[in-house]
Amino acid sequence: ERGAYANAYSEEQVPILAFMMGGGPALTGAMCCVCLPEPFTGDQTAADKLRWQLADTFEVQVPLRSINGRFWARLSAQIYNDMDDYHRFAKAILKLQQQ
Repeated sequence: ERGAYANAYSEEQVPILAFMMGGGPALTGAMCCVCLPEPFTGDQTAADKLRWQLADTFEVQVPLRSINGRFWARLSAQIYNDMDDYHRFAKAILKLQQQ
C-alpha cells in the first residue's frame, strides 16, 4: 500500500513541482533500495569505495549508502536502464561476495 501511495503522490506532485520551478516536463519512475548481502558492511567510506569498484571494474553505476553498518543500493527503473543493467549489478555483487 505504501508503494501505491508513493507512486500516486509522485505522479501528481512531481509535475506540479516542475511547473512551479519553471522547468520542463518531469520524469517519474520507480525507485527502490536493496540491502546488500554479507560481507558488504561498514561505514560510508567503505560504501563509497565499493561504489567506485563497481563502476571501475563492472561498469555499474549505483548509489550506495551505509545505514547502521549495512550497505544499501538505490536502484532506479528509468527509461535508460534495461534488465541487463540490473543483472550486471547482481552478478558483480555475487562475484565480489565470493572473493
